[in-house]
Amino acid sequence: MNLYRHPSESNTAVGQYADQSSHMVISGDAAAWTRARQERVPLRVRAASTCEERGAVIVEFALLAPIFFAVLFGIIEFGWAFGQSLDVRHAAREAARLTAVNWPADASSGVTQMNAIAAEVCGRLNLAEGATVSFTDLGGGTPSSSPDQGETFRIRVSAPFDQITGFFDWILGGVTISSTVDARMEVDGTWSNGGTYTAPACR
Repeated sequence: MNLYRHPSESNTAVGQYADQSSHMVISGDAAAWTRARQERVPLRVRAASTCEERGAVIVEFALLAPIFFAVLFGIIEFGWAFGQSLDVRHAAREAARLTAVNWPADASSGVTQMNAIAAEVCGRLNLAEGATVSFTDLGGGTPSSSPDQGETFRIRVSAPFDQITGFFDWILGGVTISSTVDARMEVDGTWSNGGTYTAPACR
């Protein structure tokens, strides 16, 4: 085994080893720089994409918010209107029932009696405000006569629609809810003078 090496060979080996070491150092620095760059780039990309997503959400909300609130307030308003309509219909039926039995059973008659019936009906309203009750004798008698048993009459209850939100005021503003009931007298009546009378509005 030859353990002798020529000096030139030793220097060449040392040079090669130094070149390899420096190459490893340079390569190691480049790899570290590349990894650091790869780690930094996604952060910037994620930040930019987050800002874009936030902007898109704001734009979508601005576009959909009017539709959402229109549907929401529409459900509220029309549900409230339906409740008032049921209240007015119930009031018309109650007024017709009281009128048919010539309520109240006392000495009142004519306008006094119709005002008493209207006041009783107003007290039974739950949602509708400012309602009016109209009485019409359809029996065909003389203007000064009262309806007899079996003759027909008409009750009409009307109330202005009371909004909650006012969002649809351009549609529902000035709307009047009304209900009309035709019935027959069960007994001889004393409330009518043969025409139409509208009692004062409910308070």
